[in-house]
Amino acid sequence: SFTIEVRVYAKSATSVDKLTQSTIDVLRLNQLGTNSTDTENIFGFKISSVVPIVEVEGEITIHSKVITLDYKVIL
Repeated sequence: SFTIEVRVYAKSATSVDKLTQSTIDVLRLNQLGTNSTDTENIFGFKISSVVPIVEVEGEITIHSKVITLDYKVIL
């Protein structure tokens, strides 16, 4: 098995929520038997965590989420 960590950035909390869900959907749907991941033999998608992070730099607020995903691999 292996773990992937993806960080999604946006200017607003609403945008980061939508982008996070879109990212999860793409990764969830691209497993064994769908689209192009057949050759990689990826399966066993599991979301371990989704952690929201808000960073303030001066007057700019950056919203992000760290998505941790686990996959199992057919050898």
